[in-house]
Amino acid sequence: MSNMLEHRGYLGSVLYSDEDQAFHGRLEFMRDLVSYEGSDAKSLKSAFQEAVDDYLRLCESYQMRRHLCAAGAHSASRTMNRASWACWK
Repeated sequence: MSNMLEHRGYLGSVLYSDEDQAFHGRLEFMRDLVSYEGSDAKSLKSAFQEAVDDYLRLCESYQMRRHLCAAGAHSASRTMNRASWACWK
């Protein structure tokens, strides 16, 4: 069992709110705040992947840098793909 999700070199947290009875998370090891939520594990994973893809599209359309902090790049180096490294600043 893992408390992190991975998609296109980005990592996201997996949290559960008993009060809201919902799963939620955010992209980790980056400066920008990108969050997602779902009612179950499957919908959370889908929302996470959509959040990463939306973030990358937004960066491309506004010609923004894609951010990953050094701590994340170091601890997640095994999961980072070449495209993510090229965008890391």
